[in-house]
Amino acid sequence: MTALTADTVLVRPSWARLRHCDVRNAWLLLVPERVLFPWPTTTDILQRLEKPQALGALA
Repeated sequence: MTALTADTVLVRPSWARLRHCDVRNAWLLLVPERVLFPWPTTTDILQRLEKPQALGALA
């Protein structure tokens, strides 16, 4: 296993969609055959990953 560095590029797959549900007032991560309810910190990171970014650029 390789350690993550500031140059590591993070990518959200095109098949994983982040959507806000107004009924539940919550963010949903939609992946094939699953619906996940990410924590607020995770949601913040996923929103920044609309395009691939280096880990150091997220800070």
